[in-house]
This record gives sequence, C-alpha cells and structure tokens, in this order.
Amino acid sequence: MVSEVFSDAIMTAGERQRLFNIAEKLANIQRFLNTVNIGKEHLNLEEWYKTVSNFKRLLKNFDNDVSFIACLLAKHFLSMKHNLPLIDIAARPQGAPGLDLDITTKDGKRIIAEIKTTIPYHVSELGAHQRQAFLRDFKKLRENKADYKYFFVTERYAYEVIRRHYAKYLTEEISLVLLPPSGLEITNFIPVRGIATESELESEQPHPVMSPTSISADLIREFIKDNYFEPAKRRGEEQLRLRSGDIHKKMNLHNRYPLVCSVMRGRKIERICDVKIIKTEGSDGANFYVTYSLV
Repeated sequence: MVSEVFSDAIMTAGERQRLFNIAEKLANIQRFLNTVNIGKEHLNLEEWYKTVSNFKRLLKNFDNDVSFIACLLAKHFLSMKHNLPLIDIAARPQGAPGLDLDITTKDGKRIIAEIKTTIPYHVSELGAHQRQAFLRDFKKLRENKADYKYFFVTERYAYEVIRRHYAKYLTEEISLVLLPPSGLEITNFIPVRGIATESELESEQPHPVMSPTSISADLIREFIKDNYFEPAKRRGEEQLRLRSGDIHKKMNLHNRYPLVCSVMRGRKIERICDVKIIKTEGSDGANFYVTYSLV
C-alpha cells in the first residue's frame, strides 16, 4: 500500500536526515509548549508577543517541511507505478522555481508533477491566491511535454474542489492524485465539453463558495472529523459536545441545517470517525447538539 512507511531501500541518506531534522524541530516545539503558561485570561501583551514570536521562530519554514514530506509521498507513489532511478527529494530546495518533480525513468520516459498541500480557504472553493497558484501549476503541466503528468494533492477538500470546478484545466494526460493520509484516489479526466483554452485559463473567475446541491453528507462528515474529532483526540479529550450552528457557520453553508443535523446524529459518523454518540439535544436547526464519546 502507498500508505506504508518508506523502506530504507527508497530513502536516500539526505531524505532520512531531513526527516530527522523535522523530528528534532517537533521535539523542540513540544518542549517549548510544555513550558507555556499563558491562557485566554492572560492580559500581559508583552508575554503574549514573546510566546507567539518564540513559537514562530521554532516553526521556521514549516510549510517547506510539509511540502518535503508530500514530495516523499509522491515519490513513493511514482516508484510503485514506474521504473524510477534513485531520486533524492532532499537535494532540491522546496519552493525552487520550475516543476516540483521532473524525472526521467530508467526506460527513458519523462514524468512531471506538481504537488499541493493546500487546504482550501473555503470548503468548496479555493481562496483567490490559492486559485491563482493552482492555475499556474495547471499551466506548467499543460505546457511541458512528458510521457506522464501528475497533479498531486494531500487534502481531500482540495481534491474535491478540483474535480468539481477545475477539471476542464486538466487534460486527459494529467492524472489527479489524492495522496495519503487523506486516502489514495486517482482521477483521469475525460473532458466532455472540451479542454479549457489558454485565454479561459488566464481569465478564470471564482466559483460560488457553496451551493445547496454541492454539499454532501460525506463532505460534512469529513469536515467534522478533521476539524473537531481529530484535534479533540489529540488533546486527550474523552467527550466532545458539538453544535450544528457552529459547524454550519464554519463550513460557510446556507440553509443546510437538516443535512448537518442528520450527519451529526447518524450512525455512519460513529463508524467512520471512531466515536460513540452519548446523547442528542434539540431539533433540526442551529441549536441541535450531539455529545460524543471519543474513547
């Protein structure tokens, strides 16, 4: 499976060292957080600034660390599908200009790829800067000649946004791949209405943030899992009480309370999210509550 831990056979010394450095950074952050004694009632602004700025220093270029690990996931995926030479992801600085991956296989085939770890600004659409970055990457893949082209994403919401709004910018030779840990899914587009022209690519406008028909129960369930259950479990909480209105607002929905409430009290959320419903309160609307056991 692609989600398996990398073996030393496909990890270079440079890649292992980079992962070690990230592990050290995480350990330093954990040690720092263990010393923090500041809460919402704390009003000393100097202490607030000192705490937050020190945390920022420890993070350093954390986005680059995330991108590096995403590149390793993409490399592992490609190594299972193609006859790759030895590749050192750590040798190329994250954020360097050009394609994220440009590989020639042992049998002379060219593979190019762009990799995005973007979390969409809205559940159903990219923010303005995110959209422009995606369109630039689509253009790079379209303009370069290669035997295999991939657009990798690590977030399911980004994957669904592309499938819903941007399929026309990915030619049939470009494979859209959702990498673990969000799952492994691959979409090869066969455009029904034709590929977007370059002028359309340049003039792409924002899509509606959310329409009543575009939201699904699965999307709401994934949102609750990622934004409520998983963080609460990481904090060691044993129970969690959720309000439908909070979820509805955070997802920027419009008049979808019946669907949100249905998801919250449904047995499928227990199975998918590994929780147990303890009790429900209220009726469908903004003030419907569900208390869950997380253990």
